[in-house]
Order: sequence, then C-alpha cells, then structure tokens
Amino acid sequence: MTPTTPLFITPLLDGLSWGIMLVLIAMGLTLIFGFLEVVNFAHGGYYMIGGYVVFASVTAGYGFLVGVVAAILVVAILGVLTERLLLKPSYDFGPVTQLLIMVGVALGIEGAVILVWGEQAKGVPIPELFAGSVSVLGSTYPIYRLVLMVVGTVIIVGVWIFLERSRMGLVIRASLTDKEMARAFGNNIPAIYTFVFASGVAIAALAGALMTPIRGIGPETGASILLQAFIVVVVGGLGSYRGSVVAGIGLGMLDILVARYISFRLSGITIIAVLLVVLIIQPRGLFGVKGVMEE
Repeated sequence: MTPTTPLFITPLLDGLSWGIMLVLIAMGLTLIFGFLEVVNFAHGGYYMIGGYVVFASVTAGYGFLVGVVAAILVVAILGVLTERLLLKPSYDFGPVTQLLIMVGVALGIEGAVILVWGEQAKGVPIPELFAGSVSVLGSTYPIYRLVLMVVGTVIIVGVWIFLERSRMGLVIRASLTDKEMARAFGNNIPAIYTFVFASGVAIAALAGALMTPIRGIGPETGASILLQAFIVVVVGGLGSYRGSVVAGIGLGMLDILVARYISFRLSGITIIAVLLVVLIIQPRGLFGVKGVMEE
C-alpha cells in the first residue's frame, strides 16, 4: 500500500479533520492559561454543552445550523458569567482557589446535563446540506468531514490574524510575558480577561457542536476531551498558540492512524508516550513560552 492509495487517504483525512478539531479545543485552553493563568478544568464541559445544545436544537426541530450558532452564543454567555462572577473575585487568592472553582464548574456542568438529558449518550444526524461524499485523490470521502476541515482552518487562521494584527491581540500576546507593561499602556485588562475566557470556551463549544454528528455526546465526554486537550497544550507548549496548532494536528492524526492501522487500544497509549517523550526532551513543550512555567 502506498501513500496515494484510497486505504491510506481516508484515515489520513480522518486524522487531519480530528486534529483540526483538537486545535479548536486546545487553542482556547492555551489562551486562557497563557493570559489569565487559569487552568480551566471545565473546558471539556463547555465542549459538551455545545454538543447538547445542538442535540436540543435538532430535537426541537430548529435544525443543526441554528444549534451551532446557539451553542456558540450560549457558551459565550456562560463564559462571561463564569469569569465575572466566579473567577474575577478569585484572582487575588492564587491558582489553587481558581483550580477548585473550575473543578466545581466542571462537576456542575456534568450534573446539569445528566439532570436534563440523562446518562445515555446522544447524537444527531449529519445535516442534509453536507450529506454525501466526494472523490478525494481516488478515495470517496464524506463531505461533512471536509467541511469540518475548512471551518476549523478558517477559525484557526482567523484567530492567528487577530492575535498578530489587532490591538487586543497584541495586548494578549504582550501580556503572556509582562502583564504590568500591558496595563501601563492603558489597556483594560479585566475586560480582556472576560473576552479571552468567553471566546476560548465558545470555540470549544463550536468544536463540540460540529463533532456531535460524528462522535456523539454524553456526560463522560467532557472529561475525555479535557484530557486530550491538556495533552495537546502541554506537548505544544503552555501559552503557545502555534504549539497548540502543531500539536493538535499532529496528535490528532497520530491518534487516528494508530487506531486504524495498529490497535484502537494503543492510540491513547501512543499519545501519552509522545507526551512523556516531549516533556523529557523539552519540559516547556515544543513551543512553550519562556517564563510561563516558572511564574
């Protein structure tokens, strides 16, 4: 079998689509940690809410696309409330307090979804607009997965342009190394805190909404997604947006290829092995921001 055969192209594209979704999840996590210095243990829960909102929208007859938009808006509002009401009063009490708060939020989200939707996993069909398949390099491939790649890539590039070109993006990047200097230039850091947190969890919710037709959603989804997102962030480098992109795509493709060609059970072990090797060779991760780990 050569790299151009259909049997190779399909898992390669599957890995790429999943890797791009991992990037969407991990980018918010790494920006929240890099800027707010908060380990968001509820990040997987916000991903999960995105999936459940889509399920509720489809079940109620409003459709998939309405559900995706609603997922982004609902989780963005929840993100604003979480940062303003729970995290903001805790910034003077240190990371342990913030960690406990976010663990509490994660448990609250899990309990809420079980109360509303039960313990059984849910799913939605692929929307008719994106149903069907097309030929890609001699392989028949689902249109919906190609849509995921395009949407994910547009968001990844859009966030990168925002960080590189906008004034707020410059403040966010500058604050990764010196928050006091960023404040000295008259920037409203508390408002940016809220924006970064709400945007980060909203992007995770978007990924959850988009992945629900493929992987479904359940009360345990948040914990498993959180673990994978943390591995991506640590391998890529805490506080590094570029690291999240490289690690997310790389680990996503590795996960699918190992599961497809070796063993489904070995895919998770392989990802952990990569994490350990990277930490031994480069403790800050592949593109870790100098000083983030020490602060």
